[in-house]
Amino acid sequence: MIRRIFRLGLNEIRLTFKDRSNAFWMFVMPIVFIMFFGNVIGTGQNDPSDVTISLTVVDQDVSWLSRSLVEALKGEDFAVTEVDPGELETTEGRIRTLVIPAGLGDMVARGEQARVFLATEPDANTQATIVAELHIGRALTRLVGALVEMQAELGENEALDLQADRLAQMRDLADREPLVVVAASFAGRGRPVPGGFGQAVPGMMTQFILMMVMIAGAVYLTEEKLSGVLKRLAVAPFTPRTLIAGKLTGLVMLALVQSAVLIATGSVIGYFKLFGADFYWGDSPAGLAVMILSFAVAGAGITLFYGAILSSPTQASAVSWLSGMVMAGLGGCWWPLEIVPSWLRTVGHIFPTAWMMDGMHQLISFGNGLTAVLPYAAILLAYGLVFGLLGARFLKIQA
Repeated sequence: MIRRIFRLGLNEIRLTFKDRSNAFWMFVMPIVFIMFFGNVIGTGQNDPSDVTISLTVVDQDVSWLSRSLVEALKGEDFAVTEVDPGELETTEGRIRTLVIPAGLGDMVARGEQARVFLATEPDANTQATIVAELHIGRALTRLVGALVEMQAELGENEALDLQADRLAQMRDLADREPLVVVAASFAGRGRPVPGGFGQAVPGMMTQFILMMVMIAGAVYLTEEKLSGVLKRLAVAPFTPRTLIAGKLTGLVMLALVQSAVLIATGSVIGYFKLFGADFYWGDSPAGLAVMILSFAVAGAGITLFYGAILSSPTQASAVSWLSGMVMAGLGGCWWPLEIVPSWLRTVGHIFPTAWMMDGMHQLISFGNGLTAVLPYAAILLAYGLVFGLLGARFLKIQA
């Protein structure tokens, strides 16, 4: 009996690859989608303390104080680009420009209030600009603190602008170990929650496993119902239960083939760090295998249900396409569910895709192992069991 079920499963694979368009959608389009979503979302996986913001600096003063400020800005995780005042208008790529006015050093030495000016382009990222302002304020605070300390070392009649080599002294103060250090890092034992390819690879794997299984499986099943193939098979040494088990086995095998393609794709992206991505599948191959297998069972059960209740290949193709895209979008395959409202996250977890992505993030994002994904795998197996039983109930196979 097991051999017969396996033979029926292999026949499902043969029917799928008989149509060349299926091979294209299985091997080519998932990679295209991964590249698209990975680059649109960004490479992600950056540590929160490792954020660099671009800043153009125009030093009109060119004093030891202004040079100290520029060096302080470079220490604030800015990608500083210095531009001569005469070249400012012709400089391309300016997003945020900090102008240090002429006479800044003399004004500070006389005890007068001095200002620097930050100009931003209309299309500049607002959040990045707010962070830039905070970093500029921090650099100015450190600079003022160093000036107070330097002034305290001088005599009452001495002025900073009359002292030699103040820039070197300022550098010495800046190189000291800070008294207070604030560190930002991700919580958890694993790597950061992935963005970019870290989101795109498991997301597209989830989407294409489900869609390939549903579309190919439901279409061929409805064709076999209409053509009478199922009835003829029931005359052969295949019982209705054997036929259903063979169909489910073939759909699971198809899902495993699709997952193997995308596991290889993700591994290549991570190994060669393509597009700057630091992607990895986690430290638990067993957990990854359990999630993929349980999701394959869920997809196979839904496909059997579709094939049982839909009456034509056209209906099966349309319903599978539409429902697959809805499940992918709401289930977190295109973007992390953390960025959507809580009610939409709840809606997303109606679908198996959300549980699959939750389990994948347990492996990829938090570095957890097999035990952490077992609850998600159990839910996916429940999807497969419920829809598989419903499909078997509504699928009429008579000899």
